[in-house]
Amino acid sequence: MKSRCIINSILLIVLASPSFVIAENVDLGRYSTVKPVATPQQIDLLSVVFSMPFNKQINTVGEAIEFILLRSGYRLAPREASDPNVGVLLEQPLPFIHRKIGPITIENALKALAGNAWNLVVDPVNRYISFDLKDMYRTGESLGKKIPLDSSTNNDDSSNDGFARSDVHYSEIYVPVDDFIMSHNVSKREKF
Repeated sequence: MKSRCIINSILLIVLASPSFVIAENVDLGRYSTVKPVATPQQIDLLSVVFSMPFNKQINTVGEAIEFILLRSGYRLAPREASDPNVGVLLEQPLPFIHRKIGPITIENALKALAGNAWNLVVDPVNRYISFDLKDMYRTGESLGKKIPLDSSTNNDDSSNDGFARSDVHYSEIYVPVDDFIMSHNVSKREKF
């Protein structure tokens, strides 16, 4: 009985101490109080609203994405862990319309920089950002035609689809317009 009384006394002292008191509001001054909880932006880092002009040293979409992510807590995923086509996106020149972006959330800015052909991929555990090429651009079945970006492949090892096959890997893009090759006089082997 005596030990039970001692345990209850200790428990009462611990729970009554100021470090364990849960405050509804914290006084900041004479007329202002605040709840001691994280803001929605502190919980969801990609929901932070910002506005920023990019300086002249930022020339590609990849550089702009890395600059946006610089203080966000997120970073660009390593290329080996990303869609094999992500290099096509990251190496694109930064459009003039994106030189000043915002006010916008980080998530929406990343989607705007990537464009409609890409899905934003977020790894909240490791805080990585990447992009996946949408299926309609990857397969070319619904709208596009497959056009190789690299003309350095062997021409003598070609198959029925007109694309060279060799040990050299080459990138492909999918243009979502059926008559793109005809209207722009681009041969199947021409590099953009």
